Amino acid sequence: TTPPFDLDGSPTTVSTTEATRIEAIWRRVAEDYAPFDVDVTTEDPGAAALTRSGSTDTAFGVRVCVGGSCYDWFGPGAGGVAYLGSFTWNTDTPCFVFTAQLGGGHDKYTAEAASHEAGPTLGLNHDGQTNITEYYAGHGDWAPIMGVGYYKAVTQWSRGEYPNANNTQDDI
Repeated sequence: TTPPFDLDGSPTTVSTTEATRIEAIWRRVAEDYAPFDVDVTTEDPGAAALTRSGSTDTAFGVRVCVGGSCYDWFGPGAGGVAYLGSFTWNTDTPCFVFTAQLGGGHDKYTAEAASHEAGPTLGLNHDGQTNITEYYAGHGDWAPIMGVGYYKAVTQWSRGEYPNANNTQDDI
């Protein structure tokens, strides 16, 4: 259980500011996943629609829970957390994005974390640099989604085509 997205201290209602921020986050995440023709939505489809019932089930997904703080239940220093490969599990196993660590729900930071945390559920590993960092922060205006792109104008799926890449996995 994690707290909901909340900017005004009233977690049971959605203010105009919160609705605007949620839409901005959704637009960014939907853009990141547009090449894959998946439904990125803010509507709860229910656990049955997310759970993979078997090898012939072609309609399943993952929930990205957005809100709260890593200190609520996870531990220090995390913008989010996910189980590697959980997208194809036969359970509703969400990943989490902690807005308290992301500029209090800053739309770019939260969207970057949401796109990033959905990645491991699909089996994607972090993009870092060998013997330097687990999360590559990019160069120029660019950073990989599976690295850390909070402060870059352009983030994209990567296959390790940057200096000292520790992961050449093709994210596409």
